[in-house]
Amino acid sequence: MQAAGAILLAITNVPEACYWVETSNGIYGKTSNPYDSRRTSGGSSGGEGALITAAGSVIGIGTDIAGSIRVPSFMNGIFGLIPTPGVVPLEGSLPFPVGYQTKMMRIGPMCRYIQDIPLMLEILGGEKAADLRLKTAVDFKKIRVFYMEGLEYVPSIHSL
Repeated sequence: MQAAGAILLAITNVPEACYWVETSNGIYGKTSNPYDSRRTSGGSSGGEGALITAAGSVIGIGTDIAGSIRVPSFMNGIFGLIPTPGVVPLEGSLPFPVGYQTKMMRIGPMCRYIQDIPLMLEILGGEKAADLRLKTAVDFKKIRVFYMEGLEYVPSIHSL
């Protein structure tokens, strides 16, 4: 990102062990949702999601194994994407994934504006991003959606 002209603003809050559905730890405390401090910013990239939502930055980078880009993006009303495996290299991420985590972990863009996702993915993925056809129109009638119910370790989210 820096080679493309990005300026590093901050390293944002994460939960302990970088793994939980909300962002809280013993050093920096809880990161709340910028729209309503009674609500969570999600996790584990919740600090990044909250910063983007509060207009502290328009783009950011998150890591995801079990929803750590997707949950904060949903909770904060921003855009996040977990790329196809192998598009964005994992080198430099901490803690570095080992074993099965290398197959599950993704590094991906988080943005305030959807138009920034393809540009960030091109930069993060380098040559591998060229194979993604990011500028090709999508036929939304062919999209399939998958969801799960009854995950015991994730609290239910009720509509307002």
